Amino acid sequence: MSESLANRLSSAPPPAAGRAFWALLAEPERAALRAAGRTRSYAASAPLCHEGAPARQVFILMDGWIKETSATEDGHELILELRGPGEVVGAPAAFVRYHRATATAVEEVRVLVLEVRRFLDLLDGRPPAARALMQVMAGLLHAADRRHALSQSGGAQRLALRLLELADRYGSAADDGSVQIMLPLAQHEIAGWAGISRETAARALRSWRRTNIVETARKQIRITDPEALRNTVGGGWQEPAIARPPSLEAVTAVAAPAAPARIVPAAPHPAQLPQDIPDFTGRAEDLSTLHDVLRSGLRTIVIQGMAGVGKTALAVRWAHTIAAEFPDGQLFLDLRGHAQRPAVTTVEALGQLLRALDVPAEQVPPAADEQAALYRSRLADRRVLIVLDDATGSDQVRPLLPGNPHSLVVVTSRGQLSGLVARDGARALDLNVLSEQEAIELVATVLGPADPRVQAEPEQAAELTRRCAYLPLAVRIAAANLSVHQQEPIEAVVNELGEHDRLSALALDEEPHGAVRTAFELSYRDLDDATREALRLLALMPGLDFTLEAMAALLGLDTDRARGLLRGLARAHLVDVPTQSRYRLHDLVRDFAFERLAAEDDVADCNAAERRLLRHYLRQAQESSLFINEHRRTMRGAKPRPEGARDRSVREPHMAWFESERLNLVAVAHRAKDLGPPQIVWELADAVYDFLELRRYSTTNMSIHLLALDAAREAGQPLPTAVMHHHLAVALTGLGRYTEAMDNDAEARRIF
Repeated sequence: MSESLANRLSSAPPPAAGRAFWALLAEPERAALRAAGRTRSYAASAPLCHEGAPARQVFILMDGWIKETSATEDGHELILELRGPGEVVGAPAAFVRYHRATATAVEEVRVLVLEVRRFLDLLDGRPPAARALMQVMAGLLHAADRRHALSQSGGAQRLALRLLELADRYGSAADDGSVQIMLPLAQHEIAGWAGISRETAARALRSWRRTNIVETARKQIRITDPEALRNTVGGGWQEPAIARPPSLEAVTAVAAPAAPARIVPAAPHPAQLPQDIPDFTGRAEDLSTLHDVLRSGLRTIVIQGMAGVGKTALAVRWAHTIAAEFPDGQLFLDLRGHAQRPAVTTVEALGQLLRALDVPAEQVPPAADEQAALYRSRLADRRVLIVLDDATGSDQVRPLLPGNPHSLVVVTSRGQLSGLVARDGARALDLNVLSEQEAIELVATVLGPADPRVQAEPEQAAELTRRCAYLPLAVRIAAANLSVHQQEPIEAVVNELGEHDRLSALALDEEPHGAVRTAFELSYRDLDDATREALRLLALMPGLDFTLEAMAALLGLDTDRARGLLRGLARAHLVDVPTQSRYRLHDLVRDFAFERLAAEDDVADCNAAERRLLRHYLRQAQESSLFINEHRRTMRGAKPRPEGARDRSVREPHMAWFESERLNLVAVAHRAKDLGPPQIVWELADAVYDFLELRRYSTTNMSIHLLALDAAREAGQPLPTAVMHHHLAVALTGLGRYTEAMDNDAEARRIF
C-alpha cells in the first residue's frame, strides 16, 4: 500500500454501518468487549497478525485503517481488503485456528485486542454480539462467493464487481441514482484489488465512460448507471480480446512492471553493479557532494527524488568510481519500492543478500531477525559497497544496514527517508531535474561530437529540453529520436512535441507519464515496422525481464535477427539492460507498448507468440532439470543423463539459469494456465521442482504445484495429478505444514 493512499485514507469515510461489527452492537455488548480486551496502538506498517500464524487474538479497529494481504507464490504481497474503523480483524481465524491473511497498519491505528478464548466466551454469553458477528461474516462470505464466481471471468466483470462493492461500502448516493465512491483511489490501485492488469482496467473504464456507465476524474469514480454495472457483473459486457490475464504483475497497487529483485548466488567477492552509463552527463555538483559525504565517514547515503530523475543512474555512476575502495565486493539489490509488484520484504531481501555473500541456501535461517544477525556477521570484517535501489521507506532499508563502519550503503528512493536520516545517521541527497545547461549537454552527448545541431540551433535545443521538463529519461529519449534522423532539425522535434498535450508533459509533480509518453510516441514513430512489432510483442512477456533467447522465441525468429531488433530498441532507449545478457522494458515503455498492441495486433497472432514463448521456457527448464537431480524420474520417464552432469562446473550454469528465471517461470505457469495448453503447467512444475527444493524456495514450490494440480485435475490426468500431490507434500513439509503434507502424500499414493 503506497504512503499516498495511507494519507488519503485518513480523510475517507468509515465503512457503511451494515459492514462494521462495532456499529451493529448495542452499548452493553460494546462495554462487555471493552472490559474483556485492552486497547493498543500500532504504528504504520506494523503487523497485527501474520498469514498462516496461529490465531491467538481478535482485533476491533477503533481508529485508523489496516490492509489484509496474502503472500503470492514468490513471497510477494497481494492486497485482499482494507479494514476501517469499527471492523473486526481475525474473527474467522478464531474458529479455524489460523489467520487467513496478514493484517498490517496502513497508518497508526488504535485497536481493541481480545484473546480468542475470551472473545469466544463472550459470544457464547451474549447472543446479540454473536448475531452481529454472523451478519458481518455472512457479508464477507457473500462477497467472497461473488468474487470466486467471477474468478475465471473477464477482467471487466471483476472490475465491475469491485466497483460495486466499493460503492456499497464507501458510496454516496445522489438523487439521480448515481453513486460517488468517496474513497479516493488511483486506477492502478483498483486494478490491483480486482486482480487485473492496469491496461484491462483502463480499457473497461474507457468503454464505460463512452456508454455513460461511469465518470472518472483523478482518483475519483462516479457510477452513473449502477444497474448497467450490475449487468456487467452478470456477463453483459464483453472484455476486449487482447487482455492481459490476472498475473503476478497485476496484484499490486503501484505503477508498472519493474525489474525483479534478484541477486544470483555469487562468489565470495561479488561484483554486482549494473553496467555504467557511457554517456552519463552532468551531476558534477551531486557527485562532489557524494564524495564529500564518503570522506566525512558517514556510511549510509540516500539519493532521493522523483521518478525518472536519474537516481539509479547517479548511484551506479558513483558506485563505479569508488568501487576500488571496497575490495570485498559490491552488492546491488532492487527493492521495488515503487514498482507494480509489491516491495521486497525483509526476509526476501536478506535471503538474497546472504546468498550473494556465499551463504548456502540451507544455512539461511527462516526468521528475519536471525537473517539480519547472520548478514551483519558476514559483513563484520569486510569492506563492501551496497547499493539498495528504489526503497519504499526507512523500515525497508534499516534491516539491510551492516553493523560495521567499513562498508558503505547507497540507497535510492522516490520518497524522503527521514527516519533513516534521524535514527540511523544517514545523509540525504535530494536529486532534482537537470538544469537547462545539463539537459542541453545530455542532448549533445547522446547525439555525439560529430553532430552540429545543438550548436547550430541553441535556442531550439533549449526549448526541446524545456518541453521534456528537464527530466533525464524524457530528454534522453528525445535526443535518441534526433540521432536516428540526422538530417532533421531540432525545431521539427520541438514542433512535434508541441502538438501533444503540454499539460501532460509538464505535470510532473503529480504524474511523470506525460513527458515520457510524448517522447515514446516519437520513438515509436521512428522505428521500422519489424522493430515496432517487436516492441509491441515484448509487452506480452509474462515475467519482468527476459533474455535474447526468450525474445527470439516470442517473435518466432532466430537469435541473430532478434539481436538486431533488440539493438534497435536499445538504441532508441526503449529497452533497459539491468544486467549483462538480461533485458527489460521500462515500466512506462511497457504501458505504451501494450496500448499499441491492443490497437494494432490480431488476437490469434498474440496467442501464437505467447505459446511459442511458453514452450521455450518449458523446453529450457526440462533440459536444465536433467542436470539438477540425477536420481529422480520425471513424468516423461527416465532420461539419459547429459554428459558431465555430475560435474559441478557443468551443473552450476543450469542452477544459475533457474535462479535468474525463477520468477519468470512462475509467471509462465500462470499464463499457461490461462492460455493453454494445460500440460505446460504441470510439466513446468515438474521441471522446476528439484531446483526449488534444493534452494528452499518452499513457498514458490507450493504455489506453482497448487496451480499445476488444478490444471491436472481439470484435464482429468491421473498421473500428473499424483505427481503434483507428491511434490506438494514435500513443499508443505518444508513449510512446516505437516498435516497437509501427509494428506497430499496419501492422495498421491492412492492414485499411484
